[in-house]
Amino acid sequence: MSDKAKQKPANGKGKGKAKIGMFLLMSLCVFAIFSAPSLIVFSVGMIPTFVAWLWDRDPKKYAPLTVGGLNFCGTLLYLFDLWLGSHTISQAITIASSPMSWMVMYGTACAGWALYFIIPSVIASVLTYKAQHDIASLEKERTRLQEEFGDELMKAK
Repeated sequence: MSDKAKQKPANGKGKGKAKIGMFLLMSLCVFAIFSAPSLIVFSVGMIPTFVAWLWDRDPKKYAPLTVGGLNFCGTLLYLFDLWLGSHTISQAITIASSPMSWMVMYGTACAGWALYFIIPSVIASVLTYKAQHDIASLEKERTRLQEEFGDELMKAK
């Protein structure tokens, strides 16, 4: 088999990822040209999302979605400050070098990580409680039916 045949994915998903990657690269170039101060703040603020994307091995990428959503909210606060104030590179560097802005941007990312790790446990606990409640109610119903119809009900399988 040739090298080209080995490189092509069998299901054809590689083309879509390449298009998305090219679109993101072109968008980044346009963003850098027309809005370098915003790119500086955005790049510094969204580092936890990039780390989550590298860390998550799941093809659905739940960690970057959870972390990235909250991280984007924290970064957006400082992007608004930049956009509504003086949109200059010196202002972007001031924001990017401020410990308070790092604390807010990375703190919201930390909240995203907390949700990513805590929510599955909470859902598992709720589902376990519901299953135990359902078992208890079915046991009560079985006991009521045994009292009403006798033990013949259990023998007829």
